[in-house]
Amino acid sequence: MKSKLFAATLLLSCLQAPLVSAAIGTPDPGYTIPAVGDTQFKVDYVVVDGYAHRVAFAGNPDGEPVIIMTGYPEDDLPAARWLVDEMMHHPDGGKYRYILVHVPFLEDYAVPNYSSAPDYKTKYAEYNGQDLKTGKTIEYKGRVPVDPRYDHENQAKAYYSIIRGGLGIEKAHFVGHDRGAVITDYMLGEHPELALSYSRGSQAWRRFDKKWESLGHEGIFIGPPHSIFATEGAAPALKKIFDESYPFALSTPSFTRVAALAEPDSELGKRFTAIRDMANRPDHYLRITREMFRQSKLEYEIEQRNDPNNTHSIVNTHFPLMHFQGGDELIAAKDVPGAKLVDEKTQTYKFADLPGKLGYLSHQVSEQPWFGKYNWYKGEIVNLNPNTVYQSPNAPVWKENWNKYVTDHDNGTYQTLQTLKDARFDRFAIIPNAVHFSHIENPKASAWAILDFIADSKANKLN
Repeated sequence: MKSKLFAATLLLSCLQAPLVSAAIGTPDPGYTIPAVGDTQFKVDYVVVDGYAHRVAFAGNPDGEPVIIMTGYPEDDLPAARWLVDEMMHHPDGGKYRYILVHVPFLEDYAVPNYSSAPDYKTKYAEYNGQDLKTGKTIEYKGRVPVDPRYDHENQAKAYYSIIRGGLGIEKAHFVGHDRGAVITDYMLGEHPELALSYSRGSQAWRRFDKKWESLGHEGIFIGPPHSIFATEGAAPALKKIFDESYPFALSTPSFTRVAALAEPDSELGKRFTAIRDMANRPDHYLRITREMFRQSKLEYEIEQRNDPNNTHSIVNTHFPLMHFQGGDELIAAKDVPGAKLVDEKTQTYKFADLPGKLGYLSHQVSEQPWFGKYNWYKGEIVNLNPNTVYQSPNAPVWKENWNKYVTDHDNGTYQTLQTLKDARFDRFAIIPNAVHFSHIENPKASAWAILDFIADSKANKLN
């Protein structure tokens, strides 16, 4: 594996006249990723077209590569450190080299570029935003310049260049979470020969109905508010979600009630802080992430997967593919253990005595259902209760289907839900006591699910 040291590659890129030199920031030479126990991380940089992409390494230097990309709004590389540490403690963990790749152009030194340099054309936003307070459309489409590097399909091209040209990797196991899953979907759809296996999490697949966006008027929230993240309203929206769990919680109460009371210097306390810090992402980060959300939208990403004429859709690939999802998705606030209604107007419940508003949530837990009326993965997995909106574990049909189609693994560390005959997913893993940020809330279950899947795919033991 030919990892390029930053100083040498930056010098080389300058000599080669990079395409957009004005877009290069200055990486902090002292940047590090905190160790977790005995798991150490080495940070490096890979230069592609004059831009230094941040990567990190852990594990067996001679092992088979497992390449990980996470998403929004987390601090990419540090947020994955607990997942890697748990992977290292898996029985097969020592067989692999873990490579963390930052979402391209979202590093803290990235600078958007709107110039018309060679091979660049001025590009304008492809999607509008939505005002956080009024819900009205903010006109960006065709009016506001954007940096085309932040288009997910272009980020996927950069990802490929990092892996093949920069690191010299020909094949690897891939893990993608959130926006990292979308970028990996595009990259592996174009270059399926790279994948030994792919585990994707907390991301839509082939189903989303635009009508679901209006369900918020009924207090039901399906899918992330990307049109708000495309605006300056992203900062207050994130604070509401992560500080007040309003209009829904993006951290599961089963994690919060324990982690909120952990010692801040413990790894559990640090994991809790990592999620809480998503409420206060730096202004620069929010500025550059707006570039993404003005160029991509959930419906478009799904259309790309479903388009029969798109020969590069990941749906048309054949490598081993697993999806993993938080087990606590779409629990109604009233059904959270210990929940008591405190504000009927905002449907806010208190579920625990915790500092500030940490013990409160409104409406529901997260917004990515793997069951029920709004099942994101219809056609891929058995639906435990097709007629429900929220989780209904006490309903007879849910109980019956759970007992019939859900399998415990590693003494209940995680579960798998049976996939359907013509599914593209080879496996669907449920990560208990977690929702969107399952690799932070329950990194052991996420790690075990991924490495078990890799082992089973090698042994031809998939469904």
